[in-house]
Amino acid sequence: MTVLTRTLALSALLMACSGDKNEDTGAMKSFATPDLVMLDENNYDYIGDIQIGTQTVAAGGEVSVDWCSLTTDLRGREVTDPSAIDRVLFIELSLTPEEVMAKVEANALVQADTVTQWLLLSPESCTANLSDFSILGNIFNPEADLVESDNTWLLSVSNYPDGRFDILMSTFVEPLESETNSSVVVDDASSTLSFDTDLHSADPLVTSASFDEYSLDWSGVENDVNGVPFDKLLGNRLLIGKVAADNITDVESIFLRLDDEAEELYYLSDVDGEQQVYGRTAADLMLATDLAGNNFGGFTTDGVWLVGIECLSCTSPAPLLLSVVEVEE
Repeated sequence: MTVLTRTLALSALLMACSGDKNEDTGAMKSFATPDLVMLDENNYDYIGDIQIGTQTVAAGGEVSVDWCSLTTDLRGREVTDPSAIDRVLFIELSLTPEEVMAKVEANALVQADTVTQWLLLSPESCTANLSDFSILGNIFNPEADLVESDNTWLLSVSNYPDGRFDILMSTFVEPLESETNSSVVVDDASSTLSFDTDLHSADPLVTSASFDEYSLDWSGVENDVNGVPFDKLLGNRLLIGKVAADNITDVESIFLRLDDEAEELYYLSDVDGEQQVYGRTAADLMLATDLAGNNFGGFTTDGVWLVGIECLSCTSPAPLLLSVVEVEE
């Protein structure tokens, strides 16, 4: 019997079992199984608050952009070499700054909100001019494009690892006819992200280190972390992470930095070009690999283990689904 077949067979049994109470959280504890079944009660809680500053510039004039002083990104990760940042985005939106921030937090920013968008790919240094930006062969023309209006301009420095827009830092740019400033500086204070995370109150997924194979089934999830119906076409990457921590609370403040903080970290999106997560609701965890290409070898009893489903194209860095895995002997 395959791992995914066992998942379907055991799902009904696990949901029917009442389980035991977790003494630490009071949450209902399931029986150990290699086939993890994620439901709404297993998903974490997350509330994010992003605040983006505004810099005014002269409308219709050339503007220099400088991100050389960026040392720490929105998630608190170290930026060791600003000149190695992969791309800079400059987007005009038909929203107020307050609406932009609210939509970014809720993963609700859509293409229809965009008026124009410009891109600077693989900059040679950590400075550029707006006239260096382009899209589909069209060059940004400050005189014609950077005009005072009710629209909002958002400038973001970002990386694009593994097909994900990883926004490092952002600032609003407001062109005004009365302004003479011609420079924008992106630094550690340009925007802030504060959040409240609760990983410990949800029912954990329970398994054992004794199994040889593991799977995850999230077909029973109705809502994502933002409280909206889960869209399996948004969830397109699975993650498995182990943090060397003594308890779950220690992970709550750093979970957005798993790529830096996790002792082990595995991802799964596709295998040989075949989608394994996008549009699906179950996956073989043994197909997940780390950045060196090593396959996930199974859960262990040390550290804090997490499994989740991410959206690589979403604006919020928070996974759509994330559960703690309690690992027994």
